Amino acid sequence: MKKYLILADGGSPHTLKWAKELKKYFNIYMISFNGISDEIKEMIDNNKLYDLRVNISVSGENINVLKKILSVKKIIEKIDPCYINAHYITSYGSVAIAAAMLSNYKGKVILSA
Repeated sequence: MKKYLILADGGSPHTLKWAKELKKYFNIYMISFNGISDEIKEMIDNNKLYDLRVNISVSGENINVLKKILSVKKIIEKIDPCYINAHYITSYGSVAIAAAMLSNYKGKVILSA
């Protein structure tokens, strides 16, 4: 089964919906900057979940998110997924693109608004 890496808020109901559907077709991995819900923890093996714990501000100025690019790069290299899907374009999308480029990732990067 192909590996699918989701970069998203692990506590979001939207992320849960995506993960539930994608799990039918892919081997799911997840990176979250701010926690992972119990529902997702029950659905995805703990060794496939990465909670990087970043203090995110809805008002912007999230330099701490950018500081996680190298951590995400290492995870991408370790997993080597066929797909990387970042929800949302601003924080998760920026980190996903930068980390994928730094790791010479050859798969597909999908950004969701």
